[in-house]
Amino acid sequence: MKNTLVTTLAASLLMSAFSAPVLAGPVAATEKLWFSAPQVSAFYTLDEANHQVVVTARPGPGSKRGLDKPVARTATLLEDGGKFMTAMYGEGDNAPTATLIVTRDGDRLEAFVSTFTMDADTGQTVSRLD
Repeated sequence: MKNTLVTTLAASLLMSAFSAPVLAGPVAATEKLWFSAPQVSAFYTLDEANHQVVVTARPGPGSKRGLDKPVARTATLLEDGGKFMTAMYGEGDNAPTATLIVTRDGDRLEAFVSTFTMDADTGQTVSRLD
């Protein structure tokens, strides 16, 4: 079960990589953490000059792998008016689900993270948009 999360992310990132051409070369921006679980952490980088979003998954703090080695990475070019979405989820009954949404309006890229968790006492879904 531990590898299911990483495998699901890798498959999701691989499929999203086919949605648009990818630019080669480094991205000159700072990674931002948008999901963290014991086994995996996910980061995103916005490259506004090239209208590109890069999503990287790395082993989480509870993983036995080196934290600096990515387990999956994808880069997607966004056309004007385009949108990129991907989701991550944790393990367990009350694990959070986070969705990264990146939109392009002209030369501007904007990122949102929507997080959903289930309240164990009430069974209600609690959501947050960052």
